[in-house]
Amino acid sequence: MGTETAERQWRGQMCVDFISTKLLSARLTVSTEQIKLAGVLGEFVFRPEDITIIGKAGFVPWLGCGIRIGHKTAKYPKQIMFLPLLPFLSRSQDILRYVQSLGYNSTLKRIP
Repeated sequence: MGTETAERQWRGQMCVDFISTKLLSARLTVSTEQIKLAGVLGEFVFRPEDITIIGKAGFVPWLGCGIRIGHKTAKYPKQIMFLPLLPFLSRSQDILRYVQSLGYNSTLKRIP
């Protein structure tokens, strides 16, 4: 993993298997130990080895501003995404760069 150890959090929306929340109903927390997405649709905790890739989400209502978490955790829905509050102020690109700095497999490109 990277040299950064600080935990960072972002508020926004979450989408799980095409069910999307509104406004401030989710929180994404990223650290070297785990990535956690929690909100009204559930709590999903991923260790670094659970992540296959993290990248931009192409979910239409979010217009490519969201983040898709690719994972291999069988008990979780296949499609889990996060949209930061005010995506133009807290851009998904900035979150993805932070995730990448911690050593997670991530891309700034859209993933299916």
